[in-house]
Amino acid sequence: MKRIREGLLMPGGAGRRGFLRDMPVRWLILSLTGLAVALPVLCGGLLLESTSRDLVLDTYAASLADSVAAAKDIDGHTPGQIGQEAERRLSWLTNHYQFTLYITQGLEALYSRDYQLAPQTNSFPLSWEALGQVQREASRTLLFQDLYRGQLLYVCTKLQNGMTLVCIFPTAQFRVTAERFWMVILLAMLFAGAMLFGANLLLKRLVTDPLEQLVYEIRNPDLPTRTEGYLDWKNEIGRLCDAYRSRAQEFSDSLAKINQLNDQKRESELDVLQNQINSHFIYNTLNNIQWLASDGRTEDVIATVRALDCLLRACSHNEDELVTIEEELGYVDAYLTAQKIRFGDVFDYSFEIDVLLIQMKIPKFILQPIVENSIYHGFINCNRQNGQIKISVSRRGHRIDIRVADNGIGIEKERIRAVLSNRYKSSGRYMGVALGNVNRRIKLLCGREYGLGIRSEYGRYTLVEVTIPITL
Repeated sequence: MKRIREGLLMPGGAGRRGFLRDMPVRWLILSLTGLAVALPVLCGGLLLESTSRDLVLDTYAASLADSVAAAKDIDGHTPGQIGQEAERRLSWLTNHYQFTLYITQGLEALYSRDYQLAPQTNSFPLSWEALGQVQREASRTLLFQDLYRGQLLYVCTKLQNGMTLVCIFPTAQFRVTAERFWMVILLAMLFAGAMLFGANLLLKRLVTDPLEQLVYEIRNPDLPTRTEGYLDWKNEIGRLCDAYRSRAQEFSDSLAKINQLNDQKRESELDVLQNQINSHFIYNTLNNIQWLASDGRTEDVIATVRALDCLLRACSHNEDELVTIEEELGYVDAYLTAQKIRFGDVFDYSFEIDVLLIQMKIPKFILQPIVENSIYHGFINCNRQNGQIKISVSRRGHRIDIRVADNGIGIEKERIRAVLSNRYKSSGRYMGVALGNVNRRIKLLCGREYGLGIRSEYGRYTLVEVTIPITL
């Protein structure tokens, strides 16, 4: 019993649930209602069918016995006269039923309506055993099974002078009434089925349809609502839908406030990072001009000032978080030009660009800190000459890959994670603007799945990969 209960209500094993717990509510209620209605009807029908024949015979036997007993005060002198008077008084039964009438005394048949009895022979055409039982028990009715004639109903009443009026009815004529019981059972079951069908429609309309609509709205909060019509209901369904709509609205308002706060926080963080980068640009470029002016390199000063002008114009438009790849490469080219003028043959640079991508939008000023890191940490600080910086832009699915590769001193593998997380601080001209700031800025603008990746072998090369989504 415990196992059956657990199989119906509790999880039945790994990946399985109880049968009743998984059944839809409509079918569960319909099944329980069907059992509550159909089982009594079915059991009652089967019980009625098993007893209907006896019930019919008992009912008829009582009625026929009363009718026959009404003729017990017959006056007459001979069995024939008494029998004729009995036939007259029982004419109503004769018009409605088939039966044989006898006048008996003891076990001797004295009169029969349908048979010519031979005198002094005691000839009784039916079973003497049944007649004897009637005489012994003085019963008013007796159901007897005759071998050749089937079931017979003996109905008797006592007359004067020890005589007995016996009427024998074949039970086959009562079969029509028994069949009516079957019709009653069938009609009851059809009525129960109609009630179940109506109950199913009512449950669907009042319970399962609102629940299905509520589940659909919970699973698809962005689609048009479908529970508006249930909010004015005063039952549990209406209160449930109203409670969900209230909680959903509160959640939506809270989420909007959280998103607003996050946007404000993101904008403030971007402003801080942008200001750090902008001040870094200006500092290093002015430093370059100072060095060039001290060396008397007037033309290089002019070229550097032009590059600074390009960078300052870009920095003045802080409201633009995204620029085209073409614009970003222009800023990088201006910066590399100024640095190339200053450091001469320390490094050279080249571009490899997919021209189909130059109008795609990317975050502003994400490449300048990377190439600056290559110049100072890859070449200048370690006294390396003939450095090469290669900037390439390509497409990979729905992403844009920008690679900045150099053949500088490289980065130790144990420091790469610290550089990306902005926990590694170096000295010199880097001025605290780490690659981690760029990585964080890309993630704030584009998402956590985008950002920087570094591959490096110390003493040979460094490859910084920038991954951003395609944005027009």
